[in-house]
Amino acid sequence: GRIDSYETDNIKEPVKLWYRNGELEDNLFRVSTLQELRAIHKSASFKASQGLYLLRSSGEGYNYRPIHAVRVEYRSGLMAVTPYPESLDFIDLHMGLRAVHDQHGWRALIAKLRWDQERKEYAIELEYEGFKQPKFEVLARTNVREDPRKTEAKPLLGYWKNNTFYVSNSGNSLFHYTLIRVSDAVLGIEEIYYGPDNFQTYR
Repeated sequence: GRIDSYETDNIKEPVKLWYRNGELEDNLFRVSTLQELRAIHKSASFKASQGLYLLRSSGEGYNYRPIHAVRVEYRSGLMAVTPYPESLDFIDLHMGLRAVHDQHGWRALIAKLRWDQERKEYAIELEYEGFKQPKFEVLARTNVREDPRKTEAKPLLGYWKNNTFYVSNSGNSLFHYTLIRVSDAVLGIEEIYYGPDNFQTYR
């Protein structure tokens, strides 16, 4: 998991922290309810208001001060570490938002996977809050762990019924890692949220 804070409207680069709080960020990958996401946001906001270690602009040393964020992004997914002798860095192989807090307020999305015994298909159920007129699309990458290359996520074959997406049972043996693209015309946003991962389209 990762918590990125932005202190200006230019959101290309988050605040560079000297260290990250592993307890909160690790929990982002495990959360399964909107209430848990709100609790992480409350804890992270309190820590930021008390002061965090930040890298100096020169890249040397650090500064301890409160963060006044205009936008905070909560993410989870799969990351790789650059190999030696390259400088240490993280590469997002499959990363999506869990929640966002910005000028539009708080919004979050939880996607859960279940097996529909009657339809003999996997179903992805969405729970969300903070959106006005959301439209959803399910994207997927395949075999990310077995083939850890940065690839483009493509639309997953299936159909919607209310807030549930039924994954077409194509008999495909590839393991799917999903993302949920959310567009909201009222808020003027298009964002990618984390979906269920490591499942096949047959059972």
